[in-house]
Amino acid sequence: MSIIIAKIQNKECFFFSDTKVSIKSNDSTVFGEQKLRLAPEEGSLKIHILQRRMSIAFAGTVAICEEIIQSLFKKQPNKIPEYLQEELIRKNDDSEFILALVDKDFNPRLFKIDQKKCEEGNSFWIGNQNAFSEFQSFFVESDISGLMEKTSRAFQQMLENTKIPTIGDFVIGCLFAEKYSSFIYEDSISFAGSFKKITISANEWTQIGNEMNRMKMVLLLYQI
Repeated sequence: MSIIIAKIQNKECFFFSDTKVSIKSNDSTVFGEQKLRLAPEEGSLKIHILQRRMSIAFAGTVAICEEIIQSLFKKQPNKIPEYLQEELIRKNDDSEFILALVDKDFNPRLFKIDQKKCEEGNSFWIGNQNAFSEFQSFFVESDISGLMEKTSRAFQQMLENTKIPTIGDFVIGCLFAEKYSSFIYEDSISFAGSFKKITISANEWTQIGNEMNRMKMVLLLYQI
C-alpha cells in the first residue's frame, strides 16, 4: 500500500505520494537486484487533479478507487465527501481518500474519508502506517521552517531509507496556491533507487538506467 500526506497552510494545499513501479522477485534470472515491473493497476498514480480547484488521493483497492473517482465528474463538489463515504460503504471496501476542495475565495478545505468516518482538517495521511511513522520521524527532526519544504524533504528521506517493500520509487507532488488559481502537479518528480537519486524535470527527456540490468526508461513529463 502507498503513503500519501496532505496538508493545508494558509491558502496553500499540497499532497505528496509515492508511486511504486517495481517489486522484488525471487527469479534469479532477473537482473538489477531482482526487481520486476509492477502491473499498471498496482503502480498507478495516487493523486488526481479533477478540476482546477479539486484534487483527490487514494490508498487501497486501485480498481475500486479509480471507478469511484471516475464517477465524481457528475457530482457537485460540496456533495462529494459524503458520496465517497457512501460508495465505500456500498462496496464494503477499506480504501481511504483525501479530498481537497477550494472555494471561490481560494480557501482550501481538506477531507479524509473512509467507511467509518468523514472528517475535515488541515493535515491528513492515508496508506501504510509504518511508512507514516518513518515519515513522521524525519519530519519532527527537520529544522526546515517552511511547511511544504519540510514535508517534501521528510517524505523524500522516508522513501530513500525505508525497507517497506510496497513503498518507494517515485515521489509525486501536487499543490494549490492562490497565484496559480488551480491545483498543479509539481514540475519535477524524485526517484529513489538502489543506485542513485535523480530529479526529473517537466518537458525534458530524462534517461533512467544502470548497466547492471541494461534496462533504460525514458520519461517525458508535461507541465499542467
